[in-house]
Amino acid sequence: DSRAALGDKVAALQALRRGQAALPKDAGLHLAEARLLRAERRLPEARAAYEAALPLAPASALARAQLGEVLRDLGDVEAAIRAQQQAVELEPTNASYWNSLGMTLGGSGRMSEAEQAFRKALELDGRNHDLAFNLGLALVRQGRGPEARPYFQKALALSPGFTPARDELAALRRGG
Repeated sequence: DSRAALGDKVAALQALRRGQAALPKDAGLHLAEARLLRAERRLPEARAAYEAALPLAPASALARAQLGEVLRDLGDVEAAIRAQQQAVELEPTNASYWNSLGMTLGGSGRMSEAEQAFRKALELDGRNHDLAFNLGLALVRQGRGPEARPYFQKALALSPGFTPARDELAALRRGG
C-alpha cells in the first residue's frame, strides 16, 4: 500500500507477489493485486487476480462485485452479470452491488431487470442521488418518462447541483 501510495506501482506489485509466494492462501494479497491492476487499467491481469482470489475468499461479495465490473469493462457482459448476481446473493443489503448490477444489465439492454436492481438499490439507500437518477433513466429508456419524473426530482432534492437530473427533467418537459 505504501509503495502504491508513493506512485511506485511496479514495486507495489512486486511486493504483493512476494507476499503471495510466502502466503499463497491469503486472499487479501490477491485482491490487493487485482485492485492495483484494475486501477492501472490492466484489466485482463486484474481479472486473473480476482479469479485467483475467489477460491480463497468464497464468501467475498466485494471480490465478486469488483470482478463483475472488470468483466463488464472487458466486454464479457454475461460473466459480469453472473458475478454481480453472486455479489448481491452474498450481500443482499449492499446498495452499491445492486446498482452495479443494474448498470451492467442496463448497458446490455436488459432494462426491465436493470429497473428492478435500481429499485432494490434505492430501497436500501434512499439518500443516494445516483440511485434515484439511475432508476429514472431505466424508466425513461423503457418509454415510461412520467414514472421517471419523481426519481429525477428526488435526485435533485438530494443533490441540488446534479445537472444530469436537471437535464432529464428538462427533456421530459420538452416531451423528449
